[in-house]
Amino acid sequence: MLAKSDGNHRYELLKNKKHARQLETLEEPQEAVRGFVGRVGPSDLRMETPVLQDVYDPTATDPTIDGLLVSLETLPGAKAIDTIRAQNGLKPLTTYVIDPVSNQLTLAQLDQLNLKISSTQIRAWLDSH
Repeated sequence: MLAKSDGNHRYELLKNKKHARQLETLEEPQEAVRGFVGRVGPSDLRMETPVLQDVYDPTATDPTIDGLLVSLETLPGAKAIDTIRAQNGLKPLTTYVIDPVSNQLTLAQLDQLNLKISSTQIRAWLDSH
């Protein structure tokens, strides 16, 4: 699932992001994900990239979704999704937490959340260059 823009219209959940003009259209990350999965993933992997209209759907309501990739920052959202899934009689998702990307060499020794490179920082840099 990719939370990006819907064609030429900025996706509702992202409209208030800082440096929003740097956000990609939906098609750009879709193509990048397809290319990556095509190189490293199983050939029979089913991949869908719907436009997200809500912070919880479709992950909170779709019984065919069984996993979620999140950051440390968004882990509370994954737990909230599992709470809603339980209320809907659905099994919890397998949650995969990825570490933040940092431009520091001593990431293991320092607070990761303070070192992360956020998408907002990337868009700010793009705006200034």
